[in-house]
Amino acid sequence: KHHEGFMNFMHRDEEVNYFPSRYDPVRHAEKYPTPPAVCSGKRERCVIEKENNFKEPGERYRSFTPERQERFIGRWIDAIYSDPRITH
Repeated sequence: KHHEGFMNFMHRDEEVNYFPSRYDPVRHAEKYPTPPAVCSGKRERCVIEKENNFKEPGERYRSFTPERQERFIGRWIDAIYSDPRITH
């Protein structure tokens, strides 16, 4: 529900969702000093080969024995089912 919109006649003195606010005084985050590290080098334009992020892992998986493939998949399933963020 949008409560700060145009034509809002309701008086609100509780928590607000904008900064700054007279009801919720907050401070800006502390400023961190810029690290003194110096970076030097040159820019270069080049063609980057298309990535294939699945070839090497696929070859590795297929090189496993069938028993090892089953264990590997079982571990993935256990990891996924134990994650509370995943619902069934």
